[in-house]
Amino acid sequence: MPVDSHNSRQVWIVARAVAFDDGVGGLERAVADQARALIELGWMVTVVSPSDGAGVTPDGLRFRNVEWPIPALGPGRPGFGISYKLWVDRVRQLIHSELPAGASLYVHGAAAGVLKGLDFSHVGRVVANPHGMEEFRREGLLREFNRVPVRRLARKAKHADCVLATDTGLVDQVVANLNLTSDQVVTLPNAVDVSRLDRLADHGMDRSIEADFVSVGRLTHNKGYDLLLDALVELQDEIGRPLRWVHFGRGPMRDQLLDSARRRLGLYLQIVTDADDAQVQATLAKATYFVQPSRYEGSSLTTLEAMARAITCIGTPVGGIPEKLTDGVTGFLAEEATATSLADAIRRAMHAPDDIGAAARKRVLQKYDLPALASGLAAQLERRGSGELRRVVQVSRHVSPGAGVAQVVYSLEQSFVKKGIRTERIDLPSTGLRLKTQVSSNPGDKLKLLIEVVWFSVAGTYAIWRGRRRFPGAKFLVHGDPVGGDVYVNHGLLKAVMKERREAGGGRIPANPMHWFTLARDRVRYEGAWQSRIVCLTEMDKAILAQLYRLKTPVSVIPNGVDLEAYVDLDSKYRKQTRHDLGLAEAPVALFVGHEFERKGLYIAIDALPNVERTLCLLVVGGSAEMINHAKRRAEQVGVSDRVVFVGSRQDPRPYYAAADIVVMPSSYETGPLILLEALAAGRMVVMTPTGLAPQLIERSRNGVIVERNPGAVANGLETCLKQIRSDRDQTESACRASVAEYGWDAIANSYVSLLAKSARADGYE
Repeated sequence: MPVDSHNSRQVWIVARAVAFDDGVGGLERAVADQARALIELGWMVTVVSPSDGAGVTPDGLRFRNVEWPIPALGPGRPGFGISYKLWVDRVRQLIHSELPAGASLYVHGAAAGVLKGLDFSHVGRVVANPHGMEEFRREGLLREFNRVPVRRLARKAKHADCVLATDTGLVDQVVANLNLTSDQVVTLPNAVDVSRLDRLADHGMDRSIEADFVSVGRLTHNKGYDLLLDALVELQDEIGRPLRWVHFGRGPMRDQLLDSARRRLGLYLQIVTDADDAQVQATLAKATYFVQPSRYEGSSLTTLEAMARAITCIGTPVGGIPEKLTDGVTGFLAEEATATSLADAIRRAMHAPDDIGAAARKRVLQKYDLPALASGLAAQLERRGSGELRRVVQVSRHVSPGAGVAQVVYSLEQSFVKKGIRTERIDLPSTGLRLKTQVSSNPGDKLKLLIEVVWFSVAGTYAIWRGRRRFPGAKFLVHGDPVGGDVYVNHGLLKAVMKERREAGGGRIPANPMHWFTLARDRVRYEGAWQSRIVCLTEMDKAILAQLYRLKTPVSVIPNGVDLEAYVDLDSKYRKQTRHDLGLAEAPVALFVGHEFERKGLYIAIDALPNVERTLCLLVVGGSAEMINHAKRRAEQVGVSDRVVFVGSRQDPRPYYAAADIVVMPSSYETGPLILLEALAAGRMVVMTPTGLAPQLIERSRNGVIVERNPGAVANGLETCLKQIRSDRDQTESACRASVAEYGWDAIANSYVSLLAKSARADGYE
């Protein structure tokens, strides 16, 4: 379905409850206040919620009543979780059938469950607000029965384009409870309309109730009103007169609290269950203290409303309360959520200066007034991803900032997120297999790698098929083993490597069973129409692919990239210390980086050393212990063991680029080697065979030398580079960096975004 830009300022707000007239629930009030604020900003607002308790809808708002499937199992009742799930299913059907194309969707709390299986292709923007997440607190078996299904619904917020945390202190909880990453979360405080609250207080002044202490909220265990009762009992003897506590709200602890208060002489508790907002605000304005004694809390709108009345506020250090109440400045915080700590905080409040309440109101006006913050919410609802591309699922065995394909996937993911595109992963652990593998000739390691490749080829392919249902409207960018997806990225062709070996005099029939499997799988992939587009990393690779297979899928060329900022000024950061640690002193250094020593030409580089000036050392990063021992024996045979330094595998190669002067890479076959890009970004000349990106990037005597794959040619290339560096090192380094200036990951990601967006249009999402 096409996305209609005319509906870009239309939003559907989905919540289990809303209170446009009167109500004390934080979520209900937030939904109503934010809906009003968006209407004031010119938005077309539709609220989807049960009508019970909603009140009179404001002008300009459309209300869609979706009642609870089982009224007896509504909010707060046993079986509520089951009823919530059924209600969410009803709402999802309504969204599927009636949400205008291009309209945004704003879901509150566990109403995020509507996002499971939702087709995002016609939705403008999806924002989730999990609020206080009380459903993630564990409080006994009976509560767990209700909360387990509600948690499952709430965690569907991970499918949103953006998840809101209503306070900075809640970000970690949002990330942990909803299984998110921090870059998916935006802090946007809940807010109150101070002007509206002022009008309500004035209107209800003749019905205000005289009180020393006021509290507002549902009478449930997590709100901690039993703690407040015990704290007031502890204080009553010190105060020397009866204390009057007025509470607005209802809940299962009502009778328990009233009974406890009756048994405590000197404490008068009045619980008001039918007050309107005007009476609540007027009572807050005239009372002495407001207390929020929660054991567990979200943002706490009631605390903001009390602060707006310029009343002295006392709270516990949970949820968003500490961000609002700075102890001794805008209110008073108990050290912990206990009766004794609350009593101590109230004592301090009783001896506080009179301007605490005024400071609290000033803070609300500066940071939490709704009209100002509503523009931030509107900005999140309006923000779009790139074109029609809303979500990308990358499929790769491994994803990490280290090296190889895993680094490519990780870097693209970071760039997609910067562009506002939701990203997901299908990797080896997500398919149920966790193996520690490494490239080596050890039979055990080869077997592990075979298991890993076969498993992910099959399980990853199934995960893509299943992912079409899990992530509707998403585009699948596949790197490596699985067959399918929207765009497949060719990071290397085994058939091309085998061809090189045959031409070099190797055997025609692969001895490794993994090679048999890979060759068969690749034939299925490339000669079947399993994806809408194939990406090769170079024009050379595109030509090789066309020679090797009868392609049925169009091929595009997008090179790999490099994190340009990460390679700035490496010399001052690492060069001196790394050389000292390796004992290299001032000797010129050629660097080899890679795990496949034979294919990448390490032995050729070692054989070249006798033909280069004797001061040149070769620094080798990568390889298993077995591979390094084999290479050391080769260096001994050639007589250069004192000139070759092995450091093994390293997660971060930058210190070694800094220590080096030249990077050598006499590979038999490459696609889009990251090492070439990293070396040039680090300002290092490169000696490389004419494979991968080398013919496009390397200009002789400017940023490197392209050589034939033999020791003599490599030695000549190293000598040429050393001469150029000694002639003008600064100019050479500048030329190297300039040659990859257009290969930053953000620029490369733009090419993938364009390609995936074309794939979206081809699927009918334009």
